[in-house]
Amino acid sequence: MVEPEKTAASARGYYRISDFAIVLNPLQQILDRMLSDGYSVGQRGSGAGGETMFLSRIPLARTLFTSSVALVVGVCLVASPAAGATLESAQMGIPGKTSGVAIAPGQTAVGWRFEVSVPFQVESIGGHLFSIDQQPIYGAIIALDSITSLPQGLPFNPSEVVASTTLIPPSPSDEILVPLSATLAPGAYALLFGTSALGVTGLASVPNFSAEQPDILPTTIDSYITFGIPSPGAPLKWREGLGSSKRLIVRGTTVGLTADFDIDGDVDGSDLGLWETSFGSSPAADSDNNGLSDGNDFLAWQRQWTGSAASLGASQSVPEPTTGMLGVFALVSMLIGCRKFR
Repeated sequence: MVEPEKTAASARGYYRISDFAIVLNPLQQILDRMLSDGYSVGQRGSGAGGETMFLSRIPLARTLFTSSVALVVGVCLVASPAAGATLESAQMGIPGKTSGVAIAPGQTAVGWRFEVSVPFQVESIGGHLFSIDQQPIYGAIIALDSITSLPQGLPFNPSEVVASTTLIPPSPSDEILVPLSATLAPGAYALLFGTSALGVTGLASVPNFSAEQPDILPTTIDSYITFGIPSPGAPLKWREGLGSSKRLIVRGTTVGLTADFDIDGDVDGSDLGLWETSFGSSPAADSDNNGLSDGNDFLAWQRQWTGSAASLGASQSVPEPTTGMLGVFALVSMLIGCRKFR
């Protein structure tokens, strides 16, 4: 390993990024990001040996947080070309339900429309479901013409089916995920759970208690679709906007921008917001596919930033480090403290 230059941090709040950049090339990318985001840069000393310095416009503690995360990533991890991502319509409510929106002969399919702006490799699908008769239902991803379109068949044409599987939901209700492999090109899709098609006739329901399962934006009531009888004696047809708060899930990996946590084709303030709410509690902002939303994922967000400062909002900031990150701070402090001038 190349030994870093022997120098010290300034007592005035300046911090020398080149110390770590020599050891870890990724830190140079962070420096480039900081420069483009408007950090003040100056030169201390003269000639080619002068020290490159910056004065952060955020607290020094946050700078140390970013630098320490970069150090750990550079030493321990290899960047992944794909990142785990979870597309979900609503938050998970209280399990154990025995009622909800029916999947039965009079209403044979319940679905949720979503879209992706980057290639997405599906690994599993599921949601908060309940089996009435412990018999299989189907789960399927259907290609749509647009995010406001409905499947063209009754309930869909074979050519619209991207991938499908069968499953027996829990009884009483709980969250379930079942394997499903499919590659989604950028576009609009519907995740469906249903019966009386694809060789299954099971009965089930999708709990939709709004107080427990609020929708997750950009999902709204219009994102949900059902295939059923609108009135006695009428034929089955697709309808939309009949109810919200159904938790349906598509889980997989994105290809390209690993910090595009909301799968909308860019890395901006909304991705940071998702990281903040998922930090330490869920894998919804997992850029390196390690099952966690952590400091490594924040670093990926920094490196891949494609938005503007205005998209962050005046009050949005990086959360304070958790207890686990304090150990990283200690490691960085030890490395700095051990350096001496030659």
